Amino acid sequence: MDDPSLSAVHQTIESFSRAHYTWVQPILRALTRLGGGATPKEVKASIRQHEAAQLSDDQWAYVLKNGRIGWARLGLRQSGLIGGPHGRWELTELARRYADATASDAFEIDEELPTLAMAPSQATKSVQVTHRSGYEIPLLAVLADGINRKKDIRQAIRERLADKLLAGDFERLPQGAAVWTFRLAWCLSHLKRNGEAKNTGHGIWEITAAGRERLEVEGPAWRIEPHQQSRAKVVVTDAPASKVEAAAEPWAVATWRALRRRIAPDIFDALDQRLRPDLGPTPADTSNFVPRNVVLYGPPGTGKTHVARQIAAALCGDAPESDDDEPRWRIVQFHPSYAYED
Repeated sequence: MDDPSLSAVHQTIESFSRAHYTWVQPILRALTRLGGGATPKEVKASIRQHEAAQLSDDQWAYVLKNGRIGWARLGLRQSGLIGGPHGRWELTELARRYADATASDAFEIDEELPTLAMAPSQATKSVQVTHRSGYEIPLLAVLADGINRKKDIRQAIRERLADKLLAGDFERLPQGAAVWTFRLAWCLSHLKRNGEAKNTGHGIWEITAAGRERLEVEGPAWRIEPHQQSRAKVVVTDAPASKVEAAAEPWAVATWRALRRRIAPDIFDALDQRLRPDLGPTPADTSNFVPRNVVLYGPPGTGKTHVARQIAAALCGDAPESDDDEPRWRIVQFHPSYAYED
């Protein structure tokens, strides 16, 4: 910005926390649409209709409950961009100039916002998680592949890292988001600040020349393990109502999908159609039961047991023993008679 006063305001706004900075442009654009001034209720209704239409009702309730728009408005008031009497928000002359100068700027509202039902819990625990830096090279690789929509980027990262992320990465932070999705969003912004990625529109991202150069240098030798010494405080969830519920792990489906790169497409599709991992764990009762099992057959020595072990390790973890020394999986073979040939 050539105008020093606008540049100063812009620097102040960029210092806002991410949760509040998100709502700066929606507030300014809503007030502009409303003629430069309106009540808080009218501003929020306009934002809901235009800038936050993609959010669910529960997510919008979370935004309102936590006062994110109100805090953003307070920052704008302290920056000299919003004035007006009590109960009314009005754009100042400086705000009008700033709104005009930034009218074409890209901004996005995180679609992973928690819902009101996911309000933060006071009970937390510390778990081992992947550090934010662990997402940088995978993100650059995804962007280099031409995947540029934030939703698709998130899915691609989940598939690429499904068998590499830690259990703690899928726990929920006090603000409601899963650790890995929160850190992924932070990392996108970090790459943007470093000039290695750019946001070209609503949720559209691209890798820059600097990002490609870094990917070429660091990508071939990149490993996630050195980045997995971090810890985070996550919400302690209620104990599951049943063992069936306890068996439902949110990353299991993504783990299975990530195996597509390692298995012949026709074999993977046949297994996927039979196993139906999208249905979650097999229920303990027979209501709505869909039989899901794979039968491996063939003469001795053809690798049936090996394949079964590999699938089990991929879905449950490579280590056959868990922390409490109980096996995560077992191989049980049944023979109709003592004669193996039968």
